[in-house]
Amino acid sequence: MAVKPEKIRGTKLGGIKNKINVIRIMRANIYKLKKLSTIIIACSLFLLAFITCRQVHIFESSHKIISRVNDSSLNDSVLIFGHVYSAVDNTTPELYARVWVEKLQYETSTDTTGFYTLKMPSGTYTLKCFALYHSEDFTEIIKDIVLLPNEKIEINFFIGEKIE
Repeated sequence: MAVKPEKIRGTKLGGIKNKINVIRIMRANIYKLKKLSTIIIACSLFLLAFITCRQVHIFESSHKIISRVNDSSLNDSVLIFGHVYSAVDNTTPELYARVWVEKLQYETSTDTTGFYTLKMPSGTYTLKCFALYHSEDFTEIIKDIVLLPNEKIEINFFIGEKIE
């Protein structure tokens, strides 16, 4: 008498095969989970290292008066001129930076080399310099600068920025 296949499934032999298959599937899933958890841990460590190692550099704005000379051809007015540079390296010109006198209509902007000129009457003023694409926090201010008649004054500005 031949044994029917459906009867084998109900015997101990069929149950063992099913358990072996379940164990194989579980092992394969555990292996996949281990690989996935290894990848997740590696990515987490990379992000943690990236975030904690990121440094923020703040370069403060400043200015430097290069020269002050008397020039009688100015007819009692004052000529302010100079360059506007990035404070990061003190050599990169700031294009189209704005230089102006606070509360007055005297204003100019730099050319493509960072050079500016500003002619105005003598007096005591507050000069400001601001570069495009920078935070207003990095506006350089020279308060109460005394500008004498016929004076030619060279002032270089260095505009700061925050680099992450």
